[in-house]
Parts: sequence; structure tokens; C-alpha cells
Amino acid sequence: MAKETKLKGGVLGVLGVASMGAVMMSPALGIYGNFGPMALTAGKATPEVVFFVLTTYIFVSIANPVIYLRFHKEKFNFFWNGVIPFIALIINLYLLYKAFFVEYWKGDWAMGKTVIMFAMIWMILGFIYLIILKKYSPALFKNQALYLREI
Repeated sequence: MAKETKLKGGVLGVLGVASMGAVMMSPALGIYGNFGPMALTAGKATPEVVFFVLTTYIFVSIANPVIYLRFHKEKFNFFWNGVIPFIALIINLYLLYKAFFVEYWKGDWAMGKTVIMFAMIWMILGFIYLIILKKYSPALFKNQALYLREI
């Protein structure tokens, strides 16, 4: 008679890994997969929406481990706050590069290169504003956010 094998407790199975992958990819693929209907509704603003949504996901993937390592080191989980955000970061960077920079740079100036230029200039202006705020209003960056107290 064959010995019955059981999964060890605390180990992710194939279904668990597949479920996490689906959850991680659903926002990015939802945007990427619904690009056509979004373009019909939002028109020429759709590429900028995709750009800024993907950059938001990228910054969230960076912020997750940074916040936990900086403010809640004792609650940091290598898998949930390290591996998962890293995988999400790589996927979102790839989607941003392929779907935005490669495809739009091939286009004409009206709907291709100007879209990239607008998004990049707008993002650079945002970083300049952040640097100015940090220099002239440092008190804004000293208080701990309310949501950090709840983690």
C-alpha cells in the first residue's frame, strides 16, 4: 500500500502561487486589456492615464518594502513585503516599457512621441515640485502618516 503524502503546513501550493499571480497581475492586465474600450471613452488622454497608473503601481511596489523596513521592521515579511512587490515591480516596468515607450515611440508626433514627452515632462515637474517642497517646507515630511500607525 502506498504511503499517503500531505502538504506541509505554511507551504504555498501551485494553486496558491497561481492565485497570487492572478491577484498581482489583475490591475495591470486590466488596464492593458481594456485599453481599447478606455480609448473609446477617454480618447486621446488614454495613454497618459495608462502611464500614470503604471507609474503609481511601480511606486507602490517600491514603497511597500521601504515603509515596512523603515517604520515596521518587526512586521516585515520577506515574501509578502519583499518578493511579491519585487515581482510586481518587474512586471509593471516591463508593461510600461513595452506598452508605452516602445509602441508610442514608433508612432507619429500627434499620438506617439508627444504622448511620451508630455508624460515624462509632467513627471519631471512633479519631482521638481517635491524637491522644492522638501527644501522650503521640511515640516511636511517630518510627521508620520496616520495610516502608518495602523499597520
